Amino acid sequence: IHDEDLWMYMLYSGGELIDQFNPLPDYWREIPAEERAAWKGDAQTFAKHWPGVTQSSIERYLVPWGFDRPRGVKAYPDDHFEVGDCWQLRDFIRRLGVSYPLDEQGNLLGDRYFFEVPAKA
Repeated sequence: IHDEDLWMYMLYSGGELIDQFNPLPDYWREIPAEERAAWKGDAQTFAKHWPGVTQSSIERYLVPWGFDRPRGVKAYPDDHFEVGDCWQLRDFIRRLGVSYPLDEQGNLLGDRYFFEVPAKA
């Protein structure tokens, strides 16, 4: 999450960047179309590398927001946060099967957080 304006990810496998997403790739400066396209995210690629995740379970998160985005729209009906809200990241990581390290009151649920995605069989 950056300044509560956007959320983004970079997914690595074996030290190699395999996918990345930023809903506002022009946030810091206007970038060329090729660089913008590199930040679009790919749900199919992500799902291939994250056990238990399907393309259809995350693809609605990987959409550009635009600065004039509509309000009140959620990626999936059971989400807590709207498209365009940086906290949508919590809905995304919930779909990955990862617990967010804070409770609803903002209390830490531990002091260290580690996870490793097991290799697919």
